[in-house]
Order: sequence, then C-alpha cells, then structure tokens
Amino acid sequence: MSASKSAWTLLQESSVHRHVFFLILGTAIGAGMMTLPLVTQGLSLSVLTLVLAVSAVIMYLAAQLWIELSLSAPPDSNLATFVRQWASSLEYPTHLAYLAFFWSLMACYLSTMPTFLAPYLTFAPWLNHPVMYSIALSIFLYVPKKFQGLMNQIFVLAMICVLGLIFTLTTYEIQHDWRFPELTQYPKISILAPLMMFFGYHLTIPSFPSFVSNKKELEKICMTGTAAIFILYWVWCTLLLSALSAVPATSSATNLSDNGFLE
Repeated sequence: MSASKSAWTLLQESSVHRHVFFLILGTAIGAGMMTLPLVTQGLSLSVLTLVLAVSAVIMYLAAQLWIELSLSAPPDSNLATFVRQWASSLEYPTHLAYLAFFWSLMACYLSTMPTFLAPYLTFAPWLNHPVMYSIALSIFLYVPKKFQGLMNQIFVLAMICVLGLIFTLTTYEIQHDWRFPELTQYPKISILAPLMMFFGYHLTIPSFPSFVSNKKELEKICMTGTAAIFILYWVWCTLLLSALSAVPATSSATNLSDNGFLE
C-alpha cells in the first residue's frame, strides 16, 4: 500500500511539474516571436540564434532571482509588498519606474507590430494603445500571488489564442499577398521590444511556489522551460526566414531583397 501511495504521490508531483512547465512555455509566447525575422532587417540565422541565446540566459538568471524572492514571501505578497519589505525607502520610486517601463515597453512594442494587424483592431482601436497594456501589466503585478495561479491560467489561454490568430494572419500574408510595407519603416533597434517580450514568464513566477515549493525543482523547471522556449522560437524563426526566402521574384520581393531580408 505504501509503495502504491508513493507511486501515486510521485505521479501527482510529476503532473504538477508539467503544469508549471507549460505555464512557463505558454506565458512566454508573444507577438514578438512571430515577427522577429521581419523586424530585424537582415540579421542572419546565426546572429538571430545568438541574440535568442543571450536573451534566454539573461532572463533565466532574472527568473532565478524571482524564485528566491517568491519562496521567501508570504502568500499574500505581490510586487508592492516585495518592495515595501526589502526596499521600503524605494517603494514609490519603484512603482513609478515600473509604470514608466511598462509605458515605454508597450509603446515600443506596439510600434513594431506588423501593419497587417491594424485592420483587425478597427472595432476597438483603443486596444492598440500602450496605456491599456500598461494598466493590464500593472494590475497583474499587484495582484496577491495566491490569486495569480488562476490569472496565469487565463493568461496562458489568451496568449495561445493570440498566437493562433497571429500565426494565421502572418501565414496568410506570406502565402497570398507577399506585401510587407512595414518592413522599411522600422530601424534595427526595434528588435529590442519583441526581445523584451520573448521570455516574459517572469510575471508568473511568484505563483510557482503554490505548485512546487522545492527550490531545486523550481530551478529545473525554469531551466527546462527556458530551453523549450528557445527551441520553439528558433524553429519558428527558421521557418519564417525560409518562407521569406521563397518569395516569388515580384516587385514586392525585390523590395524585400533591397532591404536585406533575403540574404
């Protein structure tokens, strides 16, 4: 009986670990992943891979710090209480810095979104404003971490739906229209915005201890999740670069080549 209980316990723990792994994977999905080859303006696959790898390492190390913080915090903690507990004199400057960061990040990120998404937002143009995203991220950060598990599940479902929509629209543009007028509008610095959104699972980390409380297990989960995200993005970028290289020799393709996308 004890052996079966032990096996069942291990099975339950394994299932929970897989849930956290997919939580990391799902919340890291962003529109930036889909459009990276379009906004980098001619970066080769090797350079793109290097950029992805460096970003993954940096964000993984940041995730480790979040884990340390979350494991030592009470269940009702959120970003506000984190700052108040460990840096009380910097509480209000930290809040202002986060809001400013969200504003600049969302403004930059939205400026790099492909123009072919714009017609699909005509029913609610305010959705494309950085204020909306800044408010959403701020609310998410200041929710007590004991409620973040449910919010994470909703967030994952929403991001999967967005991923499917963007994939469908992007594929249609590549296969049918071959028109990317937005490619000539963004400088190479625009790569920073989607890259900052790439490994965006950090907002979900404070809820991880509600699934797994062992630090070593959490480190393994974050390492595995980051590796899976890196592979996913690399495969997508490779496929999209291959699709772009197969663009027919039309005037649109000539424009792409002139801008360094068909190297």
